[in-house]
Amino acid sequence: MAEVIERGGATEVVPRQGVGRLLDRVATGFTMLGGLTFCALIAMSIVSIVGRKLFSAPVQGDVELMQMGAAVGAAAFLPLCGLYDHNVKVDA
Repeated sequence: MAEVIERGGATEVVPRQGVGRLLDRVATGFTMLGGLTFCALIAMSIVSIVGRKLFSAPVQGDVELMQMGAAVGAAAFLPLCGLYDHNVKVDA
C-alpha cells in the first residue's frame, strides 16, 4: 500500500519500501484474520441460536466464546490502525 503525505494542500502518494512494506502486509494479514474471526463468531452465534430454538441444543459456552473471540478479533485490527495512525473506537 502507499502512504499519503499532505504538503501544502497537495496530496502525494509515497509507496512503502523494505521493512515498511513487510509491516504493512503483516498488519493487513492480521486485519484479515480479525475479519474472519468475526465471521466465524457470526456463524457460531447463528448455529447456537438455531440449535437453541429448534433442537434445545445450543453451543455450550457460546457467550464466553463470543466475548473472547470479539476481543481477539478487535485486537487483530490494532496493528493496521497503529501503522496508519488511526484509532479503534469501541462503544459499549
